[in-house]
Amino acid sequence: MSPRMIVKPSLPYDLCAHLQNTARSRLRMVPVPSSRLNLGLLSILLDQGFISNLTRGTAEKPDPMGFLAAPLSQRRLWLEHKFRDEQPVLRAAKLVSKPSLRVYKDRSLLAAFISHQLVLGEICLVRSLDGRLLWEAREALKHLDNEQSVEVLCRVSS
Repeated sequence: MSPRMIVKPSLPYDLCAHLQNTARSRLRMVPVPSSRLNLGLLSILLDQGFISNLTRGTAEKPDPMGFLAAPLSQRRLWLEHKFRDEQPVLRAAKLVSKPSLRVYKDRSLLAAFISHQLVLGEICLVRSLDGRLLWEAREALKHLDNEQSVEVLCRVSS
């Protein structure tokens, strides 16, 4: 029997913990496993100004050309943390929906969550129930009908 490559599934709580730990350690460039979920979440953080750069690469270095040639297990997304006055812009990344307790909100509950629970400098990342679409919570309100719900993944604050 040949050995099988075990690829760990990409989970939001792995990314949240990694982002928070690397920001607190003041690491400028850090790799994360390449997946659609991680790419989507990091793209939102880039758009919202929590990180300054995002590129593809290998486990060794950010190298977009090497990314395509690398085996799946060696592909990484490299993010560059943003700093202001020597302090990381991303201060906290907290998981909301956990594997043991998923948190879903419809349009009205999401609007209430945004207006009453999010503080200044904080965003919330959500995904559609089919898992194909990711949004910042305020952006999700523009796209949701009254009957649709989203899963609340995590809160990120500066």
